[in-house]
Amino acid sequence: MKLDFAIPGFSKCGTTTLCSLLAEHDDIFIPEVKEPNFFTWKYDQGWDWIQTHFNLASEHQLWGDGSTSYSAAGGAELACQRILKDFPATRFIFIARNPVHRLESSFREFHHSGYQYGLEVPDDINEALQSLPNMIADSRYWSLINVYRDRVPDDRILVLFLEDFKKDPAGELRKCFTFLGVDPDVRIRGLERRLNSGSTKYTDTNAMRVMRRNQFVHSCLSMVSNKCQEKWASRLGLRKPFTLPIKWTTESRARLIEALGDEINNFLKFYGKPEEFWGFETWASSLARNEGAAA
Repeated sequence: MKLDFAIPGFSKCGTTTLCSLLAEHDDIFIPEVKEPNFFTWKYDQGWDWIQTHFNLASEHQLWGDGSTSYSAAGGAELACQRILKDFPATRFIFIARNPVHRLESSFREFHHSGYQYGLEVPDDINEALQSLPNMIADSRYWSLINVYRDRVPDDRILVLFLEDFKKDPAGELRKCFTFLGVDPDVRIRGLERRLNSGSTKYTDTNAMRVMRRNQFVHSCLSMVSNKCQEKWASRLGLRKPFTLPIKWTTESRARLIEALGDEINNFLKFYGKPEEFWGFETWASSLARNEGAAA
C-alpha cells in the first residue's frame, strides 16, 4: 500500500468531478469508490481493507485518495496525523468555492442523504444552520487548511478554486498534473462533466419523514440498501427533487459574516485572490443597508 497524494476537499466544492477528471490520466489512480474515508472513519478496518480499493492500480501510477472527511471540522486533525504518520511524503490538493454556495450545496446534500445518518433536516436553511453547526465549521477554509500547513510545507499543498475550474478546467487540471509530477500535456476527455451536482438531489416528502419516525418502518428500512430506498421512494412519490427555496435571513447572514469573514479574507489573501473574489463584501454592505433601512 502507498499513498502519493490526497484530495481532502473541501466538501461540496467539486471534489467528485475533480477526482473523476484526474483519474483519466494514465499515470494516476483514484478508486472509483467515492470517498473511502480510510484515514478518518475506516482506519480500524486495516490495510487489507483500503488495499482492496487499489487492487486495479499499477505500481507506476500515483495513488490518490479523494475523501472530503479529511478536511471536515471533525476529521481534519485525525486524517492529517494518520496520513503523515503512514505516508510522510504525501501531497495534498484542496478545492474551495464561495462559502455561501458551499453552504447551500451542503444544505441540499443533507436533505438528499441525511436520512442515512438519522438526520431530519429543516426545510429552512437558517434553521439548519442552528441544528447542524458543522455546516459553518466545514466552511472555515483558513483554519482547516492550516491543520495541514502546520505539518506540511506549502509546496506540497495545491489549492484550487471551483470558480476558476469552471472557467478553465483544462488549465486547472494542468496545474494538478504539474504539481503531481505527471505529464501535464495529456488531454483529458469530458471536461464539461459535472458530477454530484445540486440538480441531482432529492428530499423526503412530509409523508416519508413521518414513515421514517415510525420505529417499525425505520427497522424495515434499515434492512434495505440506500440505493433501493431511493429507487422505490422516488417511484412512489415519497422523495422528490430538491426544489426548496433558499432564503437567508438577516440574522443568519450576520452570523455567517461574523463566523467566516476573517477566515475568508485570510484564505483569499494567502492564495492570491482579491477580497471581493467571493462577494462577501457585497453581502456585508447589503446587510448594513438593510439594517440602516430598518432603523
